[in-house]
Amino acid sequence: MYFETTTPKSRNVWVNVCLMADQLTMDDGTTQGFIPLPPGTNGKPSWAYAGSEAVAQYKERIERNFVLPADEGQKLDNQFEVKRRKEWRDIFVGLAGTLLVFWFGVTAVGWIVRGFAGIPRGQDSRANLEGKK
Repeated sequence: MYFETTTPKSRNVWVNVCLMADQLTMDDGTTQGFIPLPPGTNGKPSWAYAGSEAVAQYKERIERNFVLPADEGQKLDNQFEVKRRKEWRDIFVGLAGTLLVFWFGVTAVGWIVRGFAGIPRGQDSRANLEGKK
């Protein structure tokens, strides 16, 4: 059973609840898997097949009445914040690295082009230098 609920900071989280089947021995000696249900009005425990209507109603009741414990909700919110900070840090490091590589590339290309064209450092062209003589 898989359903959605919210944390104290109103973040949506998914909950997976597993109903474990009990193995009951039948009169003929075989074993069958049954889901234990809460005691009925008579106070006696009961079991039902996993696909039965009684189990479907039980699952609906669990989902409807489920409340995420406050401490677990806070843990989930904290995990979300830690992950979000890590993702932003990774984005920043990636962006800074990309800009640094781009800057080195532009500088290297500029240095090579200026060297072949004979443009002095700090000047835009050779003509500016020749015009000042």
